[in-house]
Amino acid sequence: MQNFSAEVITRSLGEVGSTVFFILVGTVILELILYGVFGRLLKSRYTLPIMLLGPAAVGLAVLIVYPLLWEFNLSFTNMSLRRFGDEAATGAAVFRIRGRYGSCSCGTWPTVD
Repeated sequence: MQNFSAEVITRSLGEVGSTVFFILVGTVILELILYGVFGRLLKSRYTLPIMLLGPAAVGLAVLIVYPLLWEFNLSFTNMSLRRFGDEAATGAAVFRIRGRYGSCSCGTWPTVD
């Protein structure tokens, strides 16, 4: 196991440095926009709490909403573990139920006589 030296830290930061830099720049831009809108334009009393919660709200939206939208989009494709990368759009046909009595759409179940 390597010790924490300046060389190891510098090399590690070099690998993720661009991501950290873009997150930092995005946060500063978001803070300036929030301060300009709520502090200068609207003269709100709640400028500081909004500025503190703004980056957290954006981060949660990115970490929660984006994967949900991606999975929703993925559910209408033909991709599976066997056909990874096959993003041919199939639409709602993916949700067709195929059983012993033929295929039916969701919500319509065959009856057993």
